[in-house]
Amino acid sequence: MIALAERGTTGTYNATGPERPLRLLGLAQTCIDATGGGGAPLVVPSAELQAAGVIPWQHIPFWLQPGEYGIMEANIDRALAAGLTFRPLAETVRDTYAWLQASDHERKIVLPPELERAALERVGN
Repeated sequence: MIALAERGTTGTYNATGPERPLRLLGLAQTCIDATGGGGAPLVVPSAELQAAGVIPWQHIPFWLQPGEYGIMEANIDRALAAGLTFRPLAETVRDTYAWLQASDHERKIVLPPELERAALERVGN
């Protein structure tokens, strides 16, 4: 968006990104890889997460119910045709993680350990 503004490009553009659709498991794996974390993503059914007290978007970013998927499907073709580019996800994750490590931000921990344990117990992990 900055490059488009610097070029004087005007108009209305959806710039939600990324250029190609990304699934939550792919996002989770990128976060693990980019931060040097261990383990692997684990799929826990929505009902089990909610029963454990986990709240969509509050505790797990980008967690949507099937009826809400449309919010993430805005057509960005016009923006791409105008030259919109996206920063690599892994780079954004690394920079955000580094910032959080040095921060006392109130949302430094998004999924509290007790809720994670409760959800894992519900699925036998």
